[in-house]
Amino acid sequence: GGEGLFEAAEVFVKEWGFEYPDVVLDRRAGRVWRVCLHLEHLAGCCGNKVNLCRMLLMREGAKGLLVRTLRGCVCERETLYCVFQIFSLVNEALASSLRRKAGAEGDK
Repeated sequence: GGEGLFEAAEVFVKEWGFEYPDVVLDRRAGRVWRVCLHLEHLAGCCGNKVNLCRMLLMREGAKGLLVRTLRGCVCERETLYCVFQIFSLVNEALASSLRRKAGAEGDK
């Protein structure tokens, strides 16, 4: 059933390059695309809240959606471990940001 899909995906992986944050390069055809993700729609479809929050932490302008997702996890009584994982991700991202900021200020 799904084997043909994976074989087709392998072709694209070899021929396409992905550049941060939203550029897709088709090396063979010599084309470039920009990908626009509708984060609200994506968030509504994602069942794994930890992976959703991990992805949102890497996107610009997703802070509000991240907070709403975390609030939803608490209100919907997700498992304590799930909430712990999300808070850990957020704390890790904040600490990393503060270290980078302190390093940049120290370089001045």
